[in-house]
This record gives sequence, structure tokens and C-alpha cells, in this order.
Amino acid sequence: ITFVHNLVSGSKSTVIEILMLLFNSMIFFVMARYLVIESWDKEWVALITLGQAAFYIGHVYYVLIKQKLDRNLLTTFMAQSAFFLTITIPIVISKDWLSVSWSIQAFLMLWMAGKMRSRFLGNLAYLIYAIVLIRFISLDMPGHYGNAPYVVSAGTMDYLKSLLERFITLGVPVLSLYAAAKLMKSQPVGFSVVVPEENDFHDGVDTNLIRNGLIIIG
Repeated sequence: ITFVHNLVSGSKSTVIEILMLLFNSMIFFVMARYLVIESWDKEWVALITLGQAAFYIGHVYYVLIKQKLDRNLLTTFMAQSAFFLTITIPIVISKDWLSVSWSIQAFLMLWMAGKMRSRFLGNLAYLIYAIVLIRFISLDMPGHYGNAPYVVSAGTMDYLKSLLERFITLGVPVLSLYAAAKLMKSQPVGFSVVVPEENDFHDGVDTNLIRNGLIIIG
């Protein structure tokens, strides 16, 4: 109800409609989560968040296919789908793998941003990378080194297993940063459906600065 009229009539959405759209999705999520955890384990809440992410991704595709020039609606749909996809990961995955999962998600979003020619989606990817870096430095590194239990004697297989786990949890985010920097240097061929200039953000983000920063931090 909050946005169908805008899509059908072609009228631009206002702040009131965007706020109602956000309020509606949050109320639905809170109530659905409450109903799920009453009867099942909390991991099943991921079906709700994935469903909402798919719901808003479908809206993004519709807006682009129909060339509906409403930047507020499109960016809200993108933000909603990214939000629900991001919170799905902690629900179904151990906290030790959060940085790995989010770094992969950030890279995929950055790749999608290049394919769709979307500055807004690219900025969301930068935001997730910032969260990954904060978590990596404040939790992952101390957890694997500063506060990690020291095993005096371990078998070869135990050592190799520990080595593989550490390579994944610490190596994948670093490799993701490097891959993102390389991706930002290239110009991927866009999809047949891209974000029109009128529907995108016109920000002053210095991509060269971000790219070089990713390389240095990585």
C-alpha cells in the first residue's frame, strides 16, 4: 500500500512513504520473529530474513525492468534487501565466521554495483567492509592470537585443521580486500539491466582513495 500507488502512477515517493515502508518491514520482522521462536529454534528466523531480502530484491528488479525513475524507492529497496541479507548471516553462522561471510558479501555487492552501475550499492559494500575491518581488528585478531589457547602438543591432523581454520577466518577477509581493490581498478561489463543515472546517488566518494586504502589495510 505504501508504494504500489507510486509505482503504478509514476509519482515520486515522499519521506512519509519511505518511513512507512521502513516501519512496516521492521514491524513485520519483529512479529514474525516472535512467532517463529515461540515454536522453533532461532535459526529458523533466517527464513524470515531471507524471504524479506528476496522480496525487496524482486522489487529492485521490477523497478529497473520497468524503468521507474524513483530514486528514493529504489535505494530503500536496495538498503532493505542488503540489511536483511546481512542480519541473516549471524542467525545461521557461528560468530567465528561472521567476518568471512560479511567480507564475501561485501565483495559480491561491490561486484553487483559495478555490473548494475550503482553508486549506492557500492557505498553499501564499503560500509560492510568497514564493519568487517572493525570486527577483524577488535575481535578476530585478539581471538586467534592474543586470547587464543596455546596447545603444547597436537597431532599433525589437528594442526592442519587448526591451520586451515585460521587461514579461512583470517585469510579470506584479507583476500577479499585485495580482490575488491583489483575489482575497483577494472570496468566490468554491465548487466542488461542497470541503474539509470536519475535513480542513483550522485556522491563525491573518491574511489581511488578507497581502493588504495583497501590495498594498504589488506
